[in-house]
Amino acid sequence: MVKSNCLYYAEDGGYHWQALPVVADSVKQTQFVTRTQGWLLAEDGALLTTADGGHTWTAVNVYLVD
Repeated sequence: MVKSNCLYYAEDGGYHWQALPVVADSVKQTQFVTRTQGWLLAEDGALLTTADGGHTWTAVNVYLVD
């Protein structure tokens, strides 16, 4: 869930939400492909990935090739 540029998660089906640390100033979109593996796209174009359900994020270097 994204709200007010913060990420939240629930481990109990959505009854209790907890805030996650966000390393981007403004979150544009998130996508989780499993409970732990996810991606975050920031408004400034930064791409980040997580392998622990969003507890930590790592920047992804994206290289465009013509």
